Amino acid sequence: MKKRKKRGICRRCGKYGSTEWHHVFGGCFRKISEREDFVMELCHDCHMELHDTPGIGRVYKERLQREWEGKPGRNRNGWMSLMGKSWLVD
Repeated sequence: MKKRKKRGICRRCGKYGSTEWHHVFGGCFRKISEREDFVMELCHDCHMELHDTPGIGRVYKERLQREWEGKPGRNRNGWMSLMGKSWLVD
């Protein structure tokens, strides 16, 4: 993973303290998440909730895809080449 410095603030609930890195796209997409910065700093409780509640994780997948596609020179075809799947419903 790119060298990132933790701020000690949960990106989801805003709690200060110990945090963990969450790969928004895990499994076979873990390396892509690291390269593309699809990671979030979360407190342990929010991290576990994201893993235990698929609907919450999908929100972040959709948001990151929108952000990625919104950058200059990027589009849905590029996303599909990168990830092989779209989380957005057009």
